[in-house]
Amino acid sequence: MGDKTFPVEVEEMHMEQRPEPATRPVVAEAKGVPAEQVARTEPRIETVAGAVRAPLPGKVLSIKCRPGDSVSAGDTVLILESMKMENSITAPRSGRVKEIPVTEGATVALGDVLFIIE
Repeated sequence: MGDKTFPVEVEEMHMEQRPEPATRPVVAEAKGVPAEQVARTEPRIETVAGAVRAPLPGKVLSIKCRPGDSVSAGDTVLILESMKMENSITAPRSGRVKEIPVTEGATVALGDVLFIIE
């Protein structure tokens, strides 16, 4: 690095233009089943209606509810740390928490499913 320069192009994007994250079966690793096999036999969790994805990469600091709990729109479901800042991830709508496929201490990437509301 030092005195080297690198050409860079930056394109401004708005949230509605954000590309969909690459889908990957999150459940596969937990079940110990090869991802290829899960992809053929189960729907990918990212395609499930009500899935709330990580708006930024980070570490799950705490989970404020459990599957089966009722939440209202705006309720904090979990706290995600990113770049040394705590971010409250809230329920986008009222409903029942169906699944939370992440655990406290887990590292998540942009677009990973954090929880599912039905």
